[in-house]
Amino acid sequence: MPVPVRRLALALLLATGWLAGGGSPASVSAQSSCDWASYPDFCIPPASDVGDLNCADVGATDFTVYAPDPHGFDGDYDGIGCESGGATSAPAPIAASTGSCDPSYPDICLASSPDLDCANVGFALTVIHDPSIGAYDPHGFDADYDGVGCESW
Repeated sequence: MPVPVRRLALALLLATGWLAGGGSPASVSAQSSCDWASYPDFCIPPASDVGDLNCADVGATDFTVYAPDPHGFDGDYDGIGCESGGATSAPAPIAASTGSCDPSYPDICLASSPDLDCANVGFALTVIHDPSIGAYDPHGFDADYDGVGCESW
């Protein structure tokens, strides 16, 4: 390939963001940090950096979402964001009465009893393991102790 053609091709790649891995130069620079905890499949910037994004803003469908989902991509709490088939209505959360929330589950208010399983919750959630604050994961949602419960939900 002649030198001028290579330079033109490189300029086009840089201008469209292909070489840098993004959709445009603006989106590449805006994504200097990523919310990997909530969106592990690809880089979505934290809401604190860019404000609230919608599905049209990320240009992707059917991606993994973990709670707390600050952008609200997973409207039906099934762990899949911006579903291509459209989101269904959100299930009613299982919540404990005020004041009896177990500190193991910061994203949702769950009591320590009765015993629940992931089917009762219906989505992946953050789990804290810290005995000093009484966070023991009494429901056993996070068997591998990585801080994410009901991961395969």
